[in-house]
Amino acid sequence: MELKENLERYTRYANGDISCKCNLEVQDEIINDLDFSAYDLNNSYFGGVTFNNCDFSSVYLSGSNFGGSIFNKCVFRDNRLVKADWDDTVFADTRFTGLIAFRTTFLYGNYSNTTFKSCEFTRAVFDCSNFENIIFENCMIDESSFDDCIFKNVTFLGCNFHGTSLENIEGVIVQSY
Repeated sequence: MELKENLERYTRYANGDISCKCNLEVQDEIINDLDFSAYDLNNSYFGGVTFNNCDFSSVYLSGSNFGGSIFNKCVFRDNRLVKADWDDTVFADTRFTGLIAFRTTFLYGNYSNTTFKSCEFTRAVFDCSNFENIIFENCMIDESSFDDCIFKNVTFLGCNFHGTSLENIEGVIVQSY
């Protein structure tokens, strides 16, 4: 089956429109210029997939696993990531706006030229990740962890941190007032 047919079928299943159980698993593919906004990716698996210029606006992503995937020039807007596994991912020139991530792991990630605007991270784990030329703007970062990360030219503007761990990180000075 083609990818779009699989996406449509899985979305119908996730919405309760079809009764036969199906799952969505994609591995080691390159996906270019695809608008995912019409699809439900809850509990989906995209392992080692490269996404170029893809739009994930309003896509429900809870329980998803995008481990080892690469996102180039992608857009995420108004997404929910609850108990998701996004470890070993690469984000380059990607924009996140209104993302809500709860108990999601982003371990060993690589982020470059990426922005996070008005996002909420609760119990999110970014440990051992690299961040370069990143902007976090008006984000709420609650009980999350950035331990053992490397920061280069990372800016936090108007962000609220509560119970967030920033242990053993390189490239940032943490001051308490």
